[in-house]
Amino acid sequence: MEDSVNERRLMQSRMIIRVGIIGFIILLALIYTIGLATVKSGLSMRQANALDYLNRMKSHIEQTPVILERMLAFDCGTDAEAAVESLDGVIESLGENPTLDQLEAAWDSVDDAYTGITAGCVGHLGEEGFISLTTEYEGFRNRFSVEGQHYSEAAAEYNAALETFPATIFKTGFEPL
Repeated sequence: MEDSVNERRLMQSRMIIRVGIIGFIILLALIYTIGLATVKSGLSMRQANALDYLNRMKSHIEQTPVILERMLAFDCGTDAEAAVESLDGVIESLGENPTLDQLEAAWDSVDDAYTGITAGCVGHLGEEGFISLTTEYEGFRNRFSVEGQHYSEAAAEYNAALETFPATIFKTGFEPL
């Protein structure tokens, strides 16, 4: 009789241990899932924030040729016209998700076109309409520069987040910017 009581207690103890182990495994799985979701969500948000700055920079580049084309109304010469026409290919080459280096190279092309226009329009530099267009262009140049600084800051924050715990465990699928 005592053996059967001991046997029941042993079985109950084993059952409690099994339930405890299963509960512990479920708890670990839950913690892992919550950690994974939290980290991936945070990384996704930081990555999207940084990429948004790149998209704004691209938008500034895409809007600038319109200003330069309006400058051509001042009869700046064929070199200025060729410089503006070359920008179409530069902008098309950016594609859907350009990198910072590609955007900066494209802006250099835009800046070269602007320099070519102003060199050809020396006689019109003091005219009110030309000054207005120059001011508008400078505004785009400044916004491009500011967005580039914001991107660099956001990318540095994102890259730092990739290297912190627990992101080091859960960062699968995320690459540094």
